[in-house]
Amino acid sequence: MTAQPRRVTPAEIGDLLDQARQLGPGAPLGDQIAYHERKAHLLSRIAADLDTAEAHQVAADAWRYLSSLCRRADAMTA
Repeated sequence: MTAQPRRVTPAEIGDLLDQARQLGPGAPLGDQIAYHERKAHLLSRIAADLDTAEAHQVAADAWRYLSSLCRRADAMTA
């Protein structure tokens, strides 16, 4: 049996929301990537807990968006 990730706490959600508030328009790409990576991890843990198709889809969408930001960052450094 594989271990389930621990449940997302209200404090973790609050921290993510604080990070989102600090992420203003025109935020550096690195800051955007850090925020969206954290968000994708939390959504994946929520999806594992809820185990619904919709929750898994939302988490997958978050990872796809993060991937697009990382590709953009790579293109800027290449």
